[in-house]
Amino acid sequence: MTQLKVVLLLWLWWTERNKWREEGRRRTAVEVAYVTAALADRFQKQDGVSLLPEIRQVQKWTKPPPGVFKINSDGAFDSSSSHGGWGFIIRDDQGSMVKAGAGDKKFLMNPLHAELLACQAGVRMAASMGLSRVILETDAILVKAAVEGDEYRLSAWGGIITELRLLLMSEFSSFSICVCPRLCNSVADALAAYGSCALSDDMLCGMMYLFS
Repeated sequence: MTQLKVVLLLWLWWTERNKWREEGRRRTAVEVAYVTAALADRFQKQDGVSLLPEIRQVQKWTKPPPGVFKINSDGAFDSSSSHGGWGFIIRDDQGSMVKAGAGDKKFLMNPLHAELLACQAGVRMAASMGLSRVILETDAILVKAAVEGDEYRLSAWGGIITELRLLLMSEFSSFSICVCPRLCNSVADALAAYGSCALSDDMLCGMMYLFS
């Protein structure tokens, strides 16, 4: 188990180095440590089957199953100013956009905070539209782990996580959370970037732009 954690840590360390060099964003040391432990645990439970193909197999966005809507979300975070943005897009089983949104957010704590706000906005919109079956797709492994686990229940953003869980369980007849490569999340990524730089008002709840 220790050797497995070391290998996963080195892999994540290299990934974060590339993200910082190419995108100017990275996780904190605590987040990297948590992801390492979570991946190691899942690797053990899956009887040695590698989780890497699960993330890398698909290199383009894929349509959801018939009757299901897919919510792609992403967050943007600037560590120098603690300012960022969020974005989401909801598409149907034909790949057509149903709704999209973007907003800015000041006083963010870290990238995970921005990612969770993006998920929250997308899920809220899907619930308000009366959609019954959804897939929440993100390129942040930590978001899936945080929503499905209890490690962040008492954290500063525990309220966002709790609301996400309640919305998913109470507003939809079926739901799932999946992780995709950043390449498959490019539209949500662009919306998050737009939200972080196009809006100037200092609104704690953010501002949403909708496209239909």
